[in-house]
Amino acid sequence: MARSPSGTAGYGARGGTRRPVAAAGRRRGPSIRAGSRSHGLGAQYGAVPLSRIVWLTTVGACLIMSVILLASGYLGYAGVLLAIALSAAINLR
Repeated sequence: MARSPSGTAGYGARGGTRRPVAAAGRRRGPSIRAGSRSHGLGAQYGAVPLSRIVWLTTVGACLIMSVILLASGYLGYAGVLLAIALSAAINLR
């Protein structure tokens, strides 16, 4: 450790306090432990399987098309697409 001008070598301005000065760039306070539920900038989430993404896309597309067909007056086709969306949603459990 580099020697400070007062000869305290990394300890506060008063030589006898024996309280280390915080390292540059190091935060003081509670540390973030692995497994904590912090949603800050460094939060990481588990990978989503490709099969789940595909089923979510299928359900979303069927629901959107069902609403469009329902608004257009095609009640039967809207009902069929709604049933398909519900069937695909079972695979998301």
